[in-house]
Amino acid sequence: MKHTFLLVTLLCAVLLRGQENSGLSRFAFGPNIGTGAAFQSCCSDSRGYHTFGATGEYRLARFFSLEADLRYTALESDLSGWSYSGTGYSFDGYQQLRGVALTLGPRLNLRLRNGKEIGAALRVGPMLGRTTQDITNNGLLFQTRRYKPNLLLAYALDLRWAWWITDRIAVEWTTGYSAMDDFRQNLELKSSTGNPFPADITSEFPSNFIKQISERPSPVGAIDLGMGLRFRL
Repeated sequence: MKHTFLLVTLLCAVLLRGQENSGLSRFAFGPNIGTGAAFQSCCSDSRGYHTFGATGEYRLARFFSLEADLRYTALESDLSGWSYSGTGYSFDGYQQLRGVALTLGPRLNLRLRNGKEIGAALRVGPMLGRTTQDITNNGLLFQTRRYKPNLLLAYALDLRWAWWITDRIAVEWTTGYSAMDDFRQNLELKSSTGNPFPADITSEFPSNFIKQISERPSPVGAIDLGMGLRFRL
């Protein structure tokens, strides 16, 4: 029984070792870019969602990796407007969320024929985000508001299709879902330029609009498509 166990253990070790290409490092690294459709709870519509960054990977085995992703995200959205007839004020706006996230997690890989590979990754980590807003009144720029950076929790689920052109270089395409959680933090104003908001014209305007644009910037979610390169070191 003992000899059988040792034989099985040795056979498994040989098979796992055989899955790795001889002479190649277990580390891989590469840049990536992406775009997609996003939403913010603060906003009526999102104009754009774009990312770029770099991914590092360590292969524990052919089918399993640990992955770290450093990514810059830019999200533009339309703020929900407020107006009150007869006052001459009709506030609207445009919001920009910028942030850098470092996420880590496991990746499962399945090698196919002819250098093709599919995989799935789940990552989570911190994101430092910064929000700015351009407020308009009747379509004209009224005020620009800049908020202090806030710490978010970013997480992502990615599906990847890769083509290893050589043993060291792969081209890859990804699709996935990413989201950010703000721990229910409200935005804290850092500075503003332009015109000051008027005192309340009614019991709810414009103080309700100011409260609305200063409240939590997320939940934020996005479905994105991306592509990149992967270099095995």
